Amino acid sequence: MELVEIVDEKGLLTGKILDVDKAHEKSLLHEAVVIFIVNDNGEVLLGKRSKDEQTDTNKWGLLAGHVRAHEDKVETVKREIKEEINIDIQNEDIKRIGKTELNIEEHNSHLIYFYYIKVNIDISKCKLDKKEVTKLKWFKIDDVIDLINQNSKDIITHENRLYLFSLIKKL
Repeated sequence: MELVEIVDEKGLLTGKILDVDKAHEKSLLHEAVVIFIVNDNGEVLLGKRSKDEQTDTNKWGLLAGHVRAHEDKVETVKREIKEEINIDIQNEDIKRIGKTELNIEEHNSHLIYFYYIKVNIDISKCKLDKKEVTKLKWFKIDDVIDLINQNSKDIITHENRLYLFSLIKKL
């Protein structure tokens, strides 16, 4: 069971804590992080989502996860990276980027915070949580931007996040 804190549209805690599945079922707003891992070659790391995931199965996407109840967002970033690809990241390597995004949907409402980490990872040495990620691949940032602009069904992201890839490209 993964407990999350319900927040309002400004990110203020409401005092309610629910299992994430109940929060999704009731479309209650809770927090999530999306993580850009970039390397010195101008590439961004994407993971292929498992068929066991609830949404967007077998598509390429950034690492992401829910902020658990009473958990700091930087700790969430570290935990998600450790869980999904078994890499340890230091707090000082984690940087905030972009604006917080309010994403309200029928069964999946999140207040999303974006982070980036600049690190060179040998993906062949990553131990993947196959329930979440089946494969990792470094993508040129321009190639990801092209896929988004072409509305590719192979990648998970929103057109309104293109500015984030442009920011990442300048790092």
